[in-house]
Amino acid sequence: MTCMINSTAEIDEDYAIEKMDYVQNYDAQKCTPANNSKDPIDYGGNLHWSKHQQNIVFSGQFWGGCLTVLPSMLLIQKYPAKYVYLIVIFLYTLSNSLTPLFAQHLGYQATFVVRFLMGMSDLAGVTESPLAALFCQSSFGWPAVFYVAGIIGTIWCTIWLFAGSSNPYECRKITEKERNYLLSANGSNLKKQATSSWRNVPFKAIFTSIPFLAQLQCHFLMCFSSALLETYLPTYFKEVLLLGVITNGLYISLPNFFNLLGKVVWGIGFDHLKQNDILTPTASAKFSQAVSSYGMAISFICLALFIDCSNRTLALIICCFLFAFQGIECSGFVTSLLSLAPRYTASLSSISLFAAQLGALATPYIVSAYQTKVLTNSSAKNSSDLGCNSLEGSISHKLSNMYDFRNYFHHFWLRYGKI
Repeated sequence: MTCMINSTAEIDEDYAIEKMDYVQNYDAQKCTPANNSKDPIDYGGNLHWSKHQQNIVFSGQFWGGCLTVLPSMLLIQKYPAKYVYLIVIFLYTLSNSLTPLFAQHLGYQATFVVRFLMGMSDLAGVTESPLAALFCQSSFGWPAVFYVAGIIGTIWCTIWLFAGSSNPYECRKITEKERNYLLSANGSNLKKQATSSWRNVPFKAIFTSIPFLAQLQCHFLMCFSSALLETYLPTYFKEVLLLGVITNGLYISLPNFFNLLGKVVWGIGFDHLKQNDILTPTASAKFSQAVSSYGMAISFICLALFIDCSNRTLALIICCFLFAFQGIECSGFVTSLLSLAPRYTASLSSISLFAAQLGALATPYIVSAYQTKVLTNSSAKNSSDLGCNSLEGSISHKLSNMYDFRNYFHHFWLRYGKI
């Protein structure tokens, strides 16, 4: 979006602003952009959309995901997973490729529809930000980002059509030894899972399970934070830190690397602690979630209180810590979701993803409510980040400690689980 919008001619319908001074709230000597101008930094976009219209476009993808996450479980149960997944990726690729056409010729309403379709098939991938930044600055412009992604998606669909399979029975790319191993571990449940019905799912027990309710609020707030960072962090770097397009792409990519690093290193370390009986699985999940939640909250506080465009390097360091703490959540509530009742993991995941999509859907509306006349007023912009993520830290930790997860896990497993 930062490459698509013409910042020098942006129109804010709510405040009737034809041109915004992006540096008036900072010391001009400290916060002059690279071009030594007080004009808004422009990445060469040609769309004249207000902030309200941009938020509508952002919300389209979240609406699509919210309305389809529960019905998707019915499709998985009724049709082969290989073809469901293929259709999902193809729909996402097609919608993504049509975005430049709709945005440039049909307006933000039509772009909302395309984003809605993308949300229906959203798999939460991470954009290659440096590559996208290079395209934005090239003669091809921002539409090339969508077209290249469409080409890659088409290639993936072609490979998946011939190489993918729904279960070990159909897979022709594995050895007989591998097939026998998979079938010996899970084969007895494959046909049961394929023919299972929602009527057999103990919904009453699920929605009265305190651990699951705690997990739901964690997933809701995690997805809110993820949507906030993925959607608005490039705008923060552009309008608050006054970064150029290439630097913006690099600033986005490095924190994502630390997100991956946090997931892998923390997960391996805590698996080692559990294998050596130093920590129980419950204690590991609770501690990981607490570290992740409070770590993200503290990182947002630092961004709100100590960062402006005069200390961009410090901002990057804090963002790296922020994304690393976010990655640790995989060892927290995500692990607990898979452990609550293995027999009903698909149903629990579907319900949890619905709650998560609600969190993502809330993001553009909350951000819109906090946006002010001058968007680089960092205290106003970051107050939204600070409040919501401090809420995540406090609620997640308090709920996880308010109840003894170990007892609830044990009773839920005894009654409904199958290990």
